[in-house]
Amino acid sequence: MDPANFDLAGVRSIHLGWHSPIADTFFLILTYLGLGQVQAGIGLLLLASKKTKPFGWPIVATTVLTGTLLAQLLKTLLPRQRPSNLEWVVAQEPHKLSSFPSGHTTTAFACATTTYLLARRLYPEHSWKFLFGYLIAGGVGLSRVYRGVHWPTDVLAGACAGIAGAIVLELILQKIDRRKA
Repeated sequence: MDPANFDLAGVRSIHLGWHSPIADTFFLILTYLGLGQVQAGIGLLLLASKKTKPFGWPIVATTVLTGTLLAQLLKTLLPRQRPSNLEWVVAQEPHKLSSFPSGHTTTAFACATTTYLLARRLYPEHSWKFLFGYLIAGGVGLSRVYRGVHWPTDVLAGACAGIAGAIVLELILQKIDRRKA
């Protein structure tokens, strides 16, 4: 199946096929969890506790790195129409920029990856618990297609960009830690 048919089938199936008032509310909540401002706010809240403080700045940094810089740069370089331009799609929110990649998905996967990699370093015996973040990130991606503002390939690209951005941040943090030692 070529990417265009994959995208059309995905939007048709998820946006139209799953529609219900309960799903509207569920996917609205998931979409908000993908907002960079929400994720950065969570990072700042994590700074308030001694136990979660090591996660705070990396979450804020990865949100800015991937959501503000990487995703927006890609949107500028690779302009793409949104599925909401199709006559049968009813977008559930306004949108400003290009569709590719999904910024919400980028930051959600970046935060999930950053959290998991930090947990693996700080709490290796409990790091598997932090894989739950990927379930939320996947839900954020689905919410973007459900709400009619992204193609499935936008979401897949956002997931890849977010994971890559978080890995780059982790390598930078490891280098800083080695310099301190």
